[in-house]
Amino acid sequence: MTNLPLLCPYKPTTPDASEIEKVPHIFENGYILCQFASAVALIVVASLCLIEANQTGIGIEIGSRRQREFDYFNLALQWPGTFCQHTRHCCSSNACCRGANSPTVFTIHGLWPDYNDGTWPACCTQKSFDEKEISTLHDALEKYWPSLSCGRPSSCHGGKGSFWEKHGTCSSPVARDEYSYFLTTLNVYFKYNVTKVLNEAGYVPSNTEKYPLGGIVSAIQNAFRTTPKLLCKKGALEELHLCFYKDFKPRIVRLDLPVQMAGYIQGLAVVKRKFQVPDADYSQTSSNIWTFVLSTPAVNSFIAIGFSSNGQMVGSSAIVGWVSSTERTIKQYFLGGTSANLVEPDKGNLQVASNFSLITSQSSRLYLGFQLETSQPQTRLLYSVGPDGFLPVAPNYRLIEHSDKFSTSINYITGQSTSNSQSPYSKLRKSHGVLNMLGWGILLIIGVIVARYLKPYDPLWFYLHTCIQSFGFILGIIGVVCGFVLNNKLNADVSTHKALGIIILVLGCLQVMALLVRPEKESKARKYWNWYHQGVGRILIIFAIANVFYGIHLGEKGKAWNAGYGAVLAILVVTAVIFELRLWFKK
Repeated sequence: MTNLPLLCPYKPTTPDASEIEKVPHIFENGYILCQFASAVALIVVASLCLIEANQTGIGIEIGSRRQREFDYFNLALQWPGTFCQHTRHCCSSNACCRGANSPTVFTIHGLWPDYNDGTWPACCTQKSFDEKEISTLHDALEKYWPSLSCGRPSSCHGGKGSFWEKHGTCSSPVARDEYSYFLTTLNVYFKYNVTKVLNEAGYVPSNTEKYPLGGIVSAIQNAFRTTPKLLCKKGALEELHLCFYKDFKPRIVRLDLPVQMAGYIQGLAVVKRKFQVPDADYSQTSSNIWTFVLSTPAVNSFIAIGFSSNGQMVGSSAIVGWVSSTERTIKQYFLGGTSANLVEPDKGNLQVASNFSLITSQSSRLYLGFQLETSQPQTRLLYSVGPDGFLPVAPNYRLIEHSDKFSTSINYITGQSTSNSQSPYSKLRKSHGVLNMLGWGILLIIGVIVARYLKPYDPLWFYLHTCIQSFGFILGIIGVVCGFVLNNKLNADVSTHKALGIIILVLGCLQVMALLVRPEKESKARKYWNWYHQGVGRILIIFAIANVFYGIHLGEKGKAWNAGYGAVLAILVVTAVIFELRLWFKK
């Protein structure tokens, strides 16, 4: 057998229909290769399946005869070209490596009943292996489970039947006897035909091509809706594991992923303020390849990371991922503005490495991993999480506004990150909001109350009304100017807010101009002027209140600002009601 580093040789063959029910089509000629093993580990580990201690050192065998029922099945497949490079895996007859010089398919290593806690049952009954029980399956087992002939001594038995005696006897009540166990294993092997899936996904054997493990993982995910575990040796794929519930529906084993990731990567941790994505890490895989992994407990939301040159959302590109009941999706978006129609899917300035992106949901967390091809990514990172239960859907894949966000500045040389607790131009934003709220949204209302209810105190009411409205108008103009300056700096898409502001400014100017043409009290036109003045003032106030609340929404100031302004309005309304009741009683 030729020992080929990084290569797993095999060529096509088609099994006879008599060997097993509905045997699928098998791989074609060539070699399968593994690349980027170190970088992909941090993504693949998102769905590791626990396997036997004598293979990986994970887990503990339970050897007592009285054992509880197992929790799930672990189907382990092996690639003979890699598995058999080390003769210690094989028995003296080398049966397990039969055809390893020109392998055609992944072969079976075993179907193991396992526990969720990392242990597994073993040697559950005293039933000895009887080869006659599976005589009708002999040819299929020899071809697709050749290592079965090389059984190593176990804690209960040894020789060819050791796998059944050690593991198969613990598969009850799913498989209650020897024949049922081996037939079930073969049927699961062919139903979840890894060889066929990879072939159809374009991962065909080749003497020259090298395939990233992330692409292989994605192909399995898309076909079986689960994440496999891949084991490589010296860059060559050796084993592939799939986990199943007892009804053989795919499942993922519960593991502490952040702890495992820490062993693979060095990087940053996003500041754990209120943000829902406390885990985000990066590593430089090579001179121009950067790997990113982030996670969130919001499994029914999208998770996103944007790369910005100035810390602004607008103009940046983002990688967004989500897991729905039917698909796992990762897309790049270009953030052309703040409105949904300007956030465009499948566009952006990021060079994402092909076949090396992964999104998975496990242990009540969502994990997103991807690679960027660049000498150094942009240093201003924007993180966001979507609202719970609202995922982008085909054909537009439009994003709903995020429910939470956070940003950091990163030094890729030192690995240090600095949280950006304040939004860019935060002082200008606050000045714009406070001036407009106080001028248009509060003082003008107070001026109206004075004009309506303090008429008996003539001419005091008039001077108070004029002064208050003039002061409010001046503050409002300054606030509008701040808004135009802010819009030019941010280049934000706030067309509705801007339009309302212009309307309010125009109405305010009309009110000032109306003072210059105010008729005398005795004039017949004074009645119509009063109607105009009062009508325009009321419309202005309605627009002002609406735009203040809308501005709070755009600025994402939250409930505190809404509650504060709402409380001021409530006080003004109560005051007006009290004065109005006094007028009625006097009449």
